[in-house]
Amino acid sequence: MKGRAASSLLALALLLLPRAASAVMSCTILSVPALAFGNYNVFSGAPLDTSTAIAFHCDAVGGATIVIELSRGSSLTFLPRTLKFGAFVLEYNVYRDASHTSVWGDGSSGTSSLGPLQPLNDLDDSRSVFGRIEPGQNAHAGSYTDTLIVTVIF
Repeated sequence: MKGRAASSLLALALLLLPRAASAVMSCTILSVPALAFGNYNVFSGAPLDTSTAIAFHCDAVGGATIVIELSRGSSLTFLPRTLKFGAFVLEYNVYRDASHTSVWGDGSSGTSSLGPLQPLNDLDDSRSVFGRIEPGQNAHAGSYTDTLIVTVIF
């Protein structure tokens, strides 16, 4: 009984505390289409670029902001990330910008997250993702893949 009384008193005390003004938000990732590079030509001197977009929906109150992070995927590092086909590896990376200067990650190891940004309130929103495979890699023929985790922090 003593434990139950303490719990009830604690709950009552929390209910009586004045509420601080804060932003309330909920966000849902709507889609993250594949960042499909297509065929990599080992003889090309040009990088292989592609893009997609992360679509999300947030219900925000009070000007709340979000930050979007991307994981390293199967790589031990962000610089570079790696696509894999069995034991074969093809280096690539994902960027926040079309000029491929800002590696999109979690803010560590030379990367940057996206944000803080104020999402559209109660409307679908999206942000572009740019991918690049640098030229000159000796790749074995096959279907290379990687999986990145998209995290929306609010």
